[in-house]
Amino acid sequence: MIKAIPLAVEVWGNPQDMVGQWKQSTSKQSIETMLGAWVGPVRTVADLGCGSGRLVPVLACARYRGFDRSDAMLKIAIEQYGNKAPVTFHKQDVFKHGGKGYDVVILYDVAQHQNEPIEAIRRVLKLWDAKRYIFSLLVGTMREELALSTVVSMVRMSKFLDELNVTRFVSKRTNGESFWGCYVETKKG
Repeated sequence: MIKAIPLAVEVWGNPQDMVGQWKQSTSKQSIETMLGAWVGPVRTVADLGCGSGRLVPVLACARYRGFDRSDAMLKIAIEQYGNKAPVTFHKQDVFKHGGKGYDVVILYDVAQHQNEPIEAIRRVLKLWDAKRYIFSLLVGTMREELALSTVVSMVRMSKFLDELNVTRFVSKRTNGESFWGCYVETKKG
């Protein structure tokens, strides 16, 4: 069963500090710009676990739909971007309810906050219909449970990637830690 890590849920309920840190992180900004370039100009994007809507400024899409289960995160997103057409935000558990007809589904910095990140991604691939998917994982030499995240072992991630039609992959060391942030794009089928 896919469950969010309790401390992550707690942080999502009071996200002001986290959102402030995101705004100051040049590393996070460069990754978000890279993801925007990967998406490119498209018609529809579903941003699952959209948080404060931080991908809105880097995406070139005709319609953006952000989904999150945190009322506090959605409040920030709506305050910042809710009046910009064609941007909409929705409260939804993305691992229980899906959607159809998207060009791109993004699951950025979300799977790592679940107890089973790879199963979380598999669930998204099953519930959400899109032409392409972009997701991220924290990967290390072995599975590791951190306060806010779950690190997937390199062996497990490699086996999982063998199941997918991977079109892009970038790995970046995270703040000198013993694990990497891995960003993957895959196509349906």
